[in-house]
Amino acid sequence: MEQESYVNDKPFNPPFTHKNRSSKCLVYILILVVFLSISFLISWRVLLKIKTPTLQLSTVNIEHLYYDSSSLNMTIVGKIDLHNPNFGPFKFFGGPMTLLRDIGLGLIKLGSFAEVTGEVRVVKIIHRHVSAVMDCSMDLNLKSQGIQDLLCR
Repeated sequence: MEQESYVNDKPFNPPFTHKNRSSKCLVYILILVVFLSISFLISWRVLLKIKTPTLQLSTVNIEHLYYDSSSLNMTIVGKIDLHNPNFGPFKFFGGPMTLLRDIGLGLIKLGSFAEVTGEVRVVKIIHRHVSAVMDCSMDLNLKSQGIQDLLCR
């Protein structure tokens, strides 16, 4: 038969029993699981949110400009930058580019519009079709044969 321990005429119970330890351990494990789940969900929403890539016309050069009162002939060389803010690749299929002109006195207003469609793949799980659009306006100065006031939206 087991004998109970007494302290000051009261039964002595040790402060930590196996039952107390196992319940505290379970609570700590549950807190850890909840914390990791919340941090995983936040990371998943932030990192894997698909954003639209952007197109930007960064430089424009005019080559071989010839004009008279009835005609205009030139070669326009431009650099278009594609910025992909996603954590996965953007595979694009190309797209049309349109150049519009409006002739004034000494200045020709040019406008360009381009659209590139493609697919963004994030972590090889999420695939989404997106389009990057560029809409720019600029002025061609016939005297200096250069581009001025390049503005892209």
